[in-house]
Amino acid sequence: MVCHHGAQVENYKSPDFDIAAAVEGNTLNCRLVMEKLKDKGRLVVTGSVFEANEGIGNEPLVAFSPYGLSKTASWEVFRHWGWKLSVPLTKFVIPNPFGPYEDP
Repeated sequence: MVCHHGAQVENYKSPDFDIAAAVEGNTLNCRLVMEKLKDKGRLVVTGSVFEANEGIGNEPLVAFSPYGLSKTASWEVFRHWGWKLSVPLTKFVIPNPFGPYEDP
């Protein structure tokens, strides 16, 4: 089993966050890793509550920010290669702390 937790986060709160560069960095060598896992293991990718389609509610579950959009697109890249290469894939969403443990 391989767990992929890395993601581009520099300037993640900015509306100018570089979505395309983040997706490229987040998924670098994704296909190669999955090819090596084929018939041998599975991949676990960590997600974020800032992504589209995470959480619950009646509102459209769109990405909260450009960072969230980059995480959503990265997950879709992993999903594509997992499906294409028949590699078992799981996503684990890491919630953000709130209250006194939240970022300033």
